[in-house]
Amino acid sequence: MMGFVLGLTVPVGNGGLGGRCSRVKGEVAMMATRKFSMAEDLVSRKKKNLDLEIVSVDKEVALILELIDGGKIELAMERYSEMRANQLLPTTYTFNKLIAALGRKYAMREAEILFEDMIDSDVPPDFVTCSQMLSKYSESADIDNMEKMYARMKELEIMPNTVIFRLLLEAYFSVQDYSTAETIYREINECHVEPDIHLFYKIMRLQNYVNKPDQVVETYSTLRQRKIKPTYEIYLALVEAYTKLGRYKKALELIKTMKKRGKKPSEEPFSLLSGEYARLGDAKALDHLFYMIHRFRFAIPTALTYNHFIEGHGKAFGIAAAEEKLEDMLAADIEPNSDTLRVMLRLYDEYDELDNVKVVFERMSRLGVVPNRDCTWEAVQIYANRGHREEALTNLRELVSKGIPLHDESYASIIRMFCSEGNIELAEETISSWKAEGFKLGGASFRELLSAYSERGDINRVMEVLESMKSDRVRISTRTYASALYALIKAGMESEIFQILTKLRERGTRPTGWLFSTLVRVSCEQGKLVKAKKIVLEMERSGLKIGAATYYHFFQSFISKQDPDLVIETLQHMQATGEWPSKGIISSLTAATKSNPDLFRPALVEAAKILRKRDIINTGDIREDRAISTTTDINDAYSFIIATAISAIEKDRIVPVSS
Repeated sequence: MMGFVLGLTVPVGNGGLGGRCSRVKGEVAMMATRKFSMAEDLVSRKKKNLDLEIVSVDKEVALILELIDGGKIELAMERYSEMRANQLLPTTYTFNKLIAALGRKYAMREAEILFEDMIDSDVPPDFVTCSQMLSKYSESADIDNMEKMYARMKELEIMPNTVIFRLLLEAYFSVQDYSTAETIYREINECHVEPDIHLFYKIMRLQNYVNKPDQVVETYSTLRQRKIKPTYEIYLALVEAYTKLGRYKKALELIKTMKKRGKKPSEEPFSLLSGEYARLGDAKALDHLFYMIHRFRFAIPTALTYNHFIEGHGKAFGIAAAEEKLEDMLAADIEPNSDTLRVMLRLYDEYDELDNVKVVFERMSRLGVVPNRDCTWEAVQIYANRGHREEALTNLRELVSKGIPLHDESYASIIRMFCSEGNIELAEETISSWKAEGFKLGGASFRELLSAYSERGDINRVMEVLESMKSDRVRISTRTYASALYALIKAGMESEIFQILTKLRERGTRPTGWLFSTLVRVSCEQGKLVKAKKIVLEMERSGLKIGAATYYHFFQSFISKQDPDLVIETLQHMQATGEWPSKGIISSLTAATKSNPDLFRPALVEAAKILRKRDIINTGDIREDRAISTTTDINDAYSFIIATAISAIEKDRIVPVSS
């Protein structure tokens, strides 16, 4: 302050400093002091007002939170409106608190209002805001709103992290939309997000879902390279992958490793193996597995594995063997569950013993078993697939009257029955009556209707059904769109197909790889490879990666045309783009080599080289003299291709595969 006053010295008279000078100095100093004091007072008042405003906002937010926690959502929103009318604006942190509270009460409409107000008020949302919204959408499988929120995140330049990607993947898993989940997986790589252990698990689950077990093994290898300790769930995913690859011995070794590393395997990993053995109908392998479980006291068998035991013996030795194992299960005081009922229903369906369906339903009901959604599907389709209209409809209504939630495919099986009889109008009337009665229909019934209209080539009705699904807020899956377009390409209506694809894009619907793959399949089946290639170009324009499922259809065409050069060229192209031959491709190529060894042996050797480069085959576990059998299961295809390739190499003295 002194320095400020001295700086105002005014020279007067003969250059000296007289009494007047002193008086001027004093007045100026007083003015300066007064101004400084006024400025200080102004700052103080502004700070006090700001503090009061912050206190007011916090106080209002606290009151609103109390109302939300008490379930008084409407009152809370009224209070929020009053607060905003008084020009009190929450910060990002307080907005997040309000949105989180509304999310806990599943008041997502109100949470969305706050989110929009946040953006309109120039309060920047952060990662926490978006993750809270996505979390609730994911829980309720509200895919449409979840996708919108994810798009808003990108617009706001909020970089998604592992938490966001985990929520997205889990949501798509819940609706079995694995094609879109694969797109999200590619975005993880594009965003250079370093997965944590939880995201690694989601990725491995996805790879198992889309039947790419070799990629699961690769992901596990990456995880170990980063020195991340595998969790119990990671081991489970790996056991499932080895099982799908047909490497059962490796799967069992991994279960033992789990025990050594303190993960204490329960019944789950064994159920993955027993489920595979049951699918194959390998009763001997099931007996050996049960012996191991008991002998080494790994786990106590429950209905989870016993159901597979029943199924495997039923497939191997007939329905009487399955019923005998069911009695053994009950004698061992193992409680049956809804899957036990489902297994028995499938076996009765397979062996055409419809009289036992109601008997087993009644028996399981007495044992306290409540049918799950899969059981309802089996119980209805067992009659619908045989055209037994009255029994199918009666069974469906009985299940609904008991308050049992039905699988969407239960309704679809009846609609499919009507459509296959040519009664599309009756199918549409049935859907309308079900809707009027309050039945909860998903997209499967509409899918069958779309497929039927597509077969007729009635594009107008196809588009009308899609519109009605949208207005009824029925989720339109990729499979539904594929049903709508399937017959159009079969009928050669290429321009109409691309017209529909354009309309779908205009409506904000993103075509998926699965949809395009279906179109490619039909084109290849017709031998129209030029059209199939056009569809592939359309896939690339849509930003979709061409996967092994799409390439598979080209391989089928090339094999049928007896053109091994195109097979080799496509194998090399796949490798260059980062795709690898799937089990289906390998199985087809193996069968082709078996029927015409001289023609397809070079292609088989090329496939073996590619697979060896990827290091997904351990030839040490496979006998080189193993012959191809006509009863070979597709899951064993990898083992057979390497065995056959080695045999071919030895015969022709070709350079070893490892080179």
